[in-house]
Amino acid sequence: VTLSYPKDFRRGKKLSDVVYQPKIITPALSDTSNPWRIRAGIADAGVIGGHGTLTIVSDASAGPDLNALLVILNSSVASCWVDELSVERNVERRTVAELPIPATIKLRELGALGRQLVAARAAHKRSFSEMVMQIDELVFDAYSLSSSIRQSVARRFVGRPDASGLVRYSADKLGDFSMPSSAGVPSSPIRALRYVGFVAE
Repeated sequence: VTLSYPKDFRRGKKLSDVVYQPKIITPALSDTSNPWRIRAGIADAGVIGGHGTLTIVSDASAGPDLNALLVILNSSVASCWVDELSVERNVERRTVAELPIPATIKLRELGALGRQLVAARAAHKRSFSEMVMQIDELVFDAYSLSSSIRQSVARRFVGRPDASGLVRYSADKLGDFSMPSSAGVPSSPIRALRYVGFVAE
């Protein structure tokens, strides 16, 4: 399933339609030396991203929960997607818009985590870091990715800090996926998603 954000990413959209509703803002420029290519956050009504940002507004009647999108965009799966398809610093709008989105029923748990993340961040709670560490496992489950594909995606981020400064994967972390060797594991996260049918060949 490929997500087309209803009315999002459309040129000519009135600024007032975006300013006065909650939205996700992520930089359109990223450091290509770090595979964590997306740093997404929810902005309150009345706030708008400046030059060099992407703004995502989800239609409440047709689009996915904004909090679920927040979790997906801050996952290793989303950063892998962008890292493979945007080899330059610029993160293309179309690349983000075509990111596969899990089935609706899977989005509920992601949305709940997203709301907890936003609240914990605002309150400067220590539990924020613990919640961040849950993101990838929930997103992996939402996409129904096998342990071998999870390892393929995770291998890309070993020792690399994410946008919050946390290192989600260490060398010993890869052992958690119960994969004895790399044989048969798709080397490309894009091919991994193709393997499970999320992206057409």
